[in-house]
Amino acid sequence: MVLCDEFIYANLAKNLADHGHYLFRDVTLHQSLLYPLLLAPAWFADSMGTTYALAKGITASAMALTAVPVYLWGRRLVPPVTALLAAALTLLLPAFFFSEILMTEAMFLPAFVLATFAVACVLERPTLVAQLAAFAAIALAVGIRVQGIVLLLVIPTAVLLKVVLEGVVKRSDGAVATTNIWFGVGAPAERFVIPKLSEPWRADELWQSTCFEAFLRGVGAESYREWNFAPAGNWAAYDFSAYRENMVRAEVGAPPYIRMEDNFTWWTVGATIAVAAEQQWELGLSAVLEETDGTKSYWALAHPTDKPDFHDPGCFAARLP
Repeated sequence: MVLCDEFIYANLAKNLADHGHYLFRDVTLHQSLLYPLLLAPAWFADSMGTTYALAKGITASAMALTAVPVYLWGRRLVPPVTALLAAALTLLLPAFFFSEILMTEAMFLPAFVLATFAVACVLERPTLVAQLAAFAAIALAVGIRVQGIVLLLVIPTAVLLKVVLEGVVKRSDGAVATTNIWFGVGAPAERFVIPKLSEPWRADELWQSTCFEAFLRGVGAESYREWNFAPAGNWAAYDFSAYRENMVRAEVGAPPYIRMEDNFTWWTVGATIAVAAEQQWELGLSAVLEETDGTKSYWALAHPTDKPDFHDPGCFAARLP
């Protein structure tokens, strides 16, 4: 079967290079649209030996690209070193023994991983851009192997599971809903003080350096909760009975899920927390940004006074839901 695959795709690639058509023994064959197209440039070489070597090199290089989405996915979940290790271990999969054989599987593997990563991004942040990127990645996979069309079923299935597992969790003290909060900074991350941690933990005084904060108060209530999220994953939570009064460490059933995305020219920090689903909330969002030159700036949805005071009742400028 492997030899048969090599024979088919080599002929398709050769005919694409020579005539621009998907022909196999003078019969139109669309067994794969993109893989023969990727191989076709190898048939411009002078000798068959060089052509075959180039075709195998193209196939192996394409398969090695699997490490890229693995690394990018890992960066959203674990520290950079761990993500790099995951990408390196991907290249040691036994399936890579087939990387020098002319088979669609070699190109389909990175496309499949990229598509599942894109779907995961949609679940996390269902923006229009993320959804278009997911469908583009799925189209890429289908263009390599038509079996990739099964990925279209992954999206509604994953959304359903997300609703069941994360949407609303019944607890003894009432319904609890997960809330995703994202903070964006329109400047390179390297400009800011962001500690590197191997294992994040609950910590105090995170606001003394780069830190993002969320304040939640029930509509009409005086008491409120303060959440602190550090880009590296450290976190804190405090309860107050009224404006800056009776601060205590909040009892939290599960720590927040914090992740940072470095997009080179800008970066974001996301935090997922649990809140009472039946309660209407007033929300205040703020940030302390410390730059490497020592400059500190203070950001919030609203600044009721001249000096930054994120606890000020006027800072609770948004509503949930």
